[in-house]
Parts: sequence; structure tokens; C-alpha cells
Amino acid sequence: MLLAALLAGCCAGRAFAQADIAPSFPDDALIGDLTFTQREPIAGVTLPRATGGNIDPGVNGGELSDYSFDPARLPAGLTFDRFTRVLSGTPTWAPGRRTYRLWVHDDDGNWTVSDADSLTFTIEVLSDEPQGPSADEGTPTMPTEFSASFESEFQWFQRDRPPRFSGVSAWNAKAWRGERVQKQILVAGGASRNGISVAGGDLASESNDIIPAGAVSFRYPHFVIGDIEARGCGAYAERNDVAYLADALANEPPRGLPGSYPSMIWMSIDVPDETPAGEYSGTVSIRSRSGDQADLHISLDVLPWTVPPVQERRFHLDIW
Repeated sequence: MLLAALLAGCCAGRAFAQADIAPSFPDDALIGDLTFTQREPIAGVTLPRATGGNIDPGVNGGELSDYSFDPARLPAGLTFDRFTRVLSGTPTWAPGRRTYRLWVHDDDGNWTVSDADSLTFTIEVLSDEPQGPSADEGTPTMPTEFSASFESEFQWFQRDRPPRFSGVSAWNAKAWRGERVQKQILVAGGASRNGISVAGGDLASESNDIIPAGAVSFRYPHFVIGDIEARGCGAYAERNDVAYLADALANEPPRGLPGSYPSMIWMSIDVPDETPAGEYSGTVSIRSRSGDQADLHISLDVLPWTVPPVQERRFHLDIW
């Protein structure tokens, strides 16, 4: 019921007694071409004000405030205050010139194009370095030798933005009995492009208790098409910009990765219910077809509690 109520609130919008009138920018409104320089703070740029439409007088002093961009992501380092319409910040890398559309919607919850107005303009960020993107936002240098590293399981890799290679070769984690813990692995180096194999051994404690190797499994992230920004119901007036996100997990590595992109592995450890509490350690070995090998080390602290079976759980959280 709660989810249904939330979705209904998201999609229904506010009820207005007046006719559905679209907001609009003035006929002479113009943003033009905006040019900034990487790592130089910009003076705040106030974008044009729209009027009209069905306005909720209790929001933003009765002024329109539902402004958004398509594509949704501004150059890194720039922010937009939709209440004051001020674009500000310090661009941290130089993606070149890009065309944007500034959309305005009113407060009635109708997100159709016919109940909106827009202005088209460009943003160009000039590089302050001949070599291109900064180390903060740009493309990190991948190791040329065969190597592997643990990466955060909360990272969402994008095909068009190579991930950072942390170089972390040891992972320390905690888990309950009956819990599944997970981690991402990146494998870099020229040999990783020719195919790799990965295997996890037993995890053993000092008292010779074992989490068997069969509890450690590996899958491979595949890229799927997604939106670059999460929005509400019908909030995308147009979809001219998408991202390729490593989301689907498959039993075989993906094909057609960009040439310098590292291989991606998703590791899961299912801790058996009967596992005695204690510290367990083991190794993940990754090999290339040409004989290169990289080893990663796991230390898993199994706590003296057990996740109850599904049929005995009294709470379920489903995050959308």
C-alpha cells in the first residue's frame, strides 16, 4: 500500500482548478553559447526566467522553479540552482562543446512536452592542459602489466568512462552466517584482453574450519542502456542522452569492450549457515591465456549470528 501511495503521489501531481496552461520563456529569451575554462571558477550565470503555467503559490514564492536540462548531466563541477536559475561552480574537466536544452515545467505535475517550454544552447569547457581531462575527473591510467584489484561493489561502471584502477589486492570483510557478501574485481593489462580465468579456493580459519571454494562464485558484468540520471514519473521530456552501465550479470565475459577497458568480475561469497564464527582467509587467482597470474587475498570475519531463512523473515525492504 505504501509503494502504491508513493507511486500515485509521484504521478498524479497537484490538482489545479484552472485550465492547463503551459509555461513559456519570453520570445526574446536567449542563452547563447557559454564557454568556460577547466578549473577556473565561473561567475554565476543567471538563465532566463519563464512565466505562466499553473503555479503553486506556496512553492518558490509563486515563481516557476521546475527547470531541468537535457542531457541531464552538466559538465563536472557545474551546478544549477533551479530556484534562482543560477549556473555556477568550477568545471573540473573539459568534455568539449555540447548542446543542451533548458526545460521549464509548471507545478501541475504534467510532464508532457506540450505543457512545457525550452531553450537550446551550448556549453564548452576549454582544457587548461594539452593532455586533456584532469586526474580528478578524466581517464585514469591503467596498468600495462597483467594485474587485478578489488573495487567497491557500489561502483557502477560506465562503458564510455573507464573506471579507476585502485590496485587494492586485499579485501577485509564481515559477514553473518547465511549472508551473501559481494565485491567487484578489475583485471588490467594487455593479456587480460585475450581471455581470463578466475578461481577461488577454500577460505580457512586458524582452527581449520572451512568455507568451501564452492561458496565463492564469479559472474561478469555486462553493459545495458540506462538513463544518466534518475528522475520521477514521466520526467524525461526527451531522451537524447543515455549511458551504458555495467549492470547485468552473466556467466560469460562481455564482448566488444573498448580497447583499453579492464575486464570486470563480480565475486559473491555465500557463507554457509553452519559456518563457525571466526576469521577466514583465502585467495582468488586470476590467470590469462598466456600464463600471467594475479592473486587477490580475502579475509572474512564470520560473526556469531545467522541470517534467518526467507520464510522466517518478518521484514522486507525493496529499494527502487
